[in-house]
Amino acid sequence: MNTEKIFKKNGAKFISPAIDITKKLDKIKIFVFDWDGVFNQGYKSKNYHSPFSEADSMGINMLRFGFWLENKKIPPTGIITGMNNPAAKFFAQREHLNFIFEGIKHKKQAINKICKAYKIKPNEIAFIFDDILDISAAKICGLRFMVKHTDRPLFQKIVTKNNFCDYISYNTVENQAVREISELILGLKGIYENTINNRIEYSKKYQNYIEKRQKITPTEMHK
Repeated sequence: MNTEKIFKKNGAKFISPAIDITKKLDKIKIFVFDWDGVFNQGYKSKNYHSPFSEADSMGINMLRFGFWLENKKIPPTGIITGMNNPAAKFFAQREHLNFIFEGIKHKKQAINKICKAYKIKPNEIAFIFDDILDISAAKICGLRFMVKHTDRPLFQKIVTKNNFCDYISYNTVENQAVREISELILGLKGIYENTINNRIEYSKKYQNYIEKRQKITPTEMHK
């Protein structure tokens, strides 16, 4: 399966060569996701909080499972959001993520706190993001995946020119870009089919993984 060819054919933009992304993935220990603009379009109102999709949820679960199959360890995974968002908190609890960092405006600070908490370096973090407020964090992380938005071509040009990301999705947020990025990572590592087949069969390995995942309670981190 030529993962790079498949994703390029669909319109993905590899800012870094796929072979370089694959090499960097070997060093990644933690996955960090922005919330608004990554899981949803970011619409807000007094009584409405930005939601998420089941397709993206499955993508993250398979991503964590795939890494667990390789390392027998679930990679710490969490959310950074500039808002105090009930939907993001619910998602973190439902999916048994490791942490949620709410109300953070300068996201580089959140990355530094995550590094301190998990005793890692920023280059061991994969960051999935979409907008201006995320760049301070993206600049220092080891791998950066940006969700495409058709309303910001000039911003995308700046991100590309300054090498602020390694990959720009072909799907926009309403078409489940998180799922795309999750599948890309598993595909580049050559573990997609094994991961999916274990889930399809609800194998003993998947049952062991899900038992461990369900014991994780997200830590609420603060600036």
